[in-house]
Amino acid sequence: MKVKVYHLLLVLVHQWYGRPVTGEATGWDMTDRFSGFRYEIFNAGLQVTKQTIQATADQLACFGWAQNSKKGTIVGEVRCSKRNGAIMKIFLAGTSDHNLHTGTQIHRISIKDYEDTKIKLHFSHFKILGNERETCFRDEPHQCDNLSLPLL
Repeated sequence: MKVKVYHLLLVLVHQWYGRPVTGEATGWDMTDRFSGFRYEIFNAGLQVTKQTIQATADQLACFGWAQNSKKGTIVGEVRCSKRNGAIMKIFLAGTSDHNLHTGTQIHRISIKDYEDTKIKLHFSHFKILGNERETCFRDEPHQCDNLSLPLL
């Protein structure tokens, strides 16, 4: 009986306000508050290094990781607030005036946003991974070599 009354109340509230009732206030969903993405930086040069990425992530209260790939790129994942995620992407793209970055343009960057904002390798802080750790993924950026399709 209690379940039926509760269900009826939800239906009435839905009709009254015109939107589903989920028990959470608007803006409290993870995707409203957080940003999570994977990146690969090509031809980073001397100005954007794993250390400057880590320092910027620490200043922005982001966590995740960075690593040199076998292809000579810098790869990694980042998760932080939605606002700081956007700032971190600008920094990684090489167009930021951030005080840790001197403005050298990166040749190319590839970013994949995670819809659920959750990164795959989760650390409590931003970590620089050693080259011995295998971190490739099923799709770009930073796709595993054995999953790449040959170019035609």
